[in-house]
Amino acid sequence: MEERKKIRCDVLGLCETRGRKEASIRWQDGCIVRLGRAEGARSVGGIGFIVSKEWISRVASCHFISSWIGVLNVNLSGKSTLKIVQTYAPTSASDDDEVEEFYRQLDKGLAMKSTYTVVMGDFNARVGHGRQGEEYVGRFGMGERNERGERLATMAEARQLYMGNSLFRKRERKRWTWISPNSKHRNEIDYILVDKRRILHDVSVVTPFNTGSDHRLVRAKVVIDEKREKMAYIWRRRKNVSESTTRQSCRKPSCRKTGARRRHRR
Repeated sequence: MEERKKIRCDVLGLCETRGRKEASIRWQDGCIVRLGRAEGARSVGGIGFIVSKEWISRVASCHFISSWIGVLNVNLSGKSTLKIVQTYAPTSASDDDEVEEFYRQLDKGLAMKSTYTVVMGDFNARVGHGRQGEEYVGRFGMGERNERGERLATMAEARQLYMGNSLFRKRERKRWTWISPNSKHRNEIDYILVDKRRILHDVSVVTPFNTGSDHRLVRAKVVIDEKREKMAYIWRRRKNVSESTTRQSCRKPSCRKTGARRRHRR
């Protein structure tokens, strides 16, 4: 918690909390810590959120689907809502069935309605840079894609979620998120994804933040401009009306043949 004071952050996602039961804790500085429950005798996994005191009044709900997935719903101005999905994916030692169960649970979190969606966490996957035909994975990923990275990229494309890390050019020292025990390997396996590209202004590793973990903190700068969002809404409405009008104007009246014969007067 002392490290959190070094950075500016409204909502901080946590992985591998390993708590035996869910908890809600009010910290001395006014922030709230919400922790999910880990699973098994060894208390594997577990996720959570730290919400700043400025954002506590905005929180509508916090729901932990499993030890892998948690959903924090936040009220914004007007009727707009922000859904933050925190994840902790199975490690490379897990089998494919466990990975698919993780994505099924993630689908449950994504199915909850909201105006904006942010998905973040440890996906234990190497995605690398975008490939031909991919619209939601950018050009600036790190490393070579592995099988778990392919699964994550497939989900992002299907769900139309932008892989935030890959959208911004960064030096390698500001990109890798995990280091091996022998310090010889550095990979990018923690990601932040959004459903609307225009709200994402930056994604970068925060180097001063140190928790003694083999992971580094990834931070996204999300800016929701009310005026810009209103203009985007008006543009979408006009586009939908235009497309509907075009489709209707293209319809031709049907011509039906009848069996009646024309009578000629003599």
